[in-house]
Amino acid sequence: LSDGKATPLFSDAQARFVGPVSPNGKVASLVRFGQEAGSSVEALAVLPLDGGPEQVVSPVATRVREPQWSPDSTFLVFS
Repeated sequence: LSDGKATPLFSDAQARFVGPVSPNGKVASLVRFGQEAGSSVEALAVLPLDGGPEQVVSPVATRVREPQWSPDSTFLVFS
């Protein structure tokens, strides 16, 4: 936002929920929502805050809730 203009984080229409940022401030966690074989599915992903593509880090699941980072930013868990 250095130029005062908002920039979208994503270029596609995939629905996402932005979760907590890692304790080291380098990565945001995301929950992606979509459809697969007619069922709602979710996956856990991460997005580097200094730029770069989003990366899915979990298998596709029917539910991803409460993503949490370990204190050293090494692990990301969910229930």
